[in-house]
Amino acid sequence: MEFQLHVGWTDQGQHEVAASVNVGCWCETDHGTHDVDVLKFVVGDEISLPQAFEACAERMTGWLSDPHDADFWRAREDVPARRM
Repeated sequence: MEFQLHVGWTDQGQHEVAASVNVGCWCETDHGTHDVDVLKFVVGDEISLPQAFEACAERMTGWLSDPHDADFWRAREDVPARRM
């Protein structure tokens, strides 16, 4: 399980800010990881880069107060749990 905060570029050359919660994949076909919660903003007329970054950082702070158990996040998004 990991939390990510990413600032990058869209294909249209605009800044994009994204925060996400990722969990390891336990599907029959290994996808590597699954994004189980994502907040994403494209910077432009609606939101500035600092506003987008602040919103994503705030959301990440909220996620950090949620359970630190990947199975909690898998259940929320109906992603397969680890096979025993």
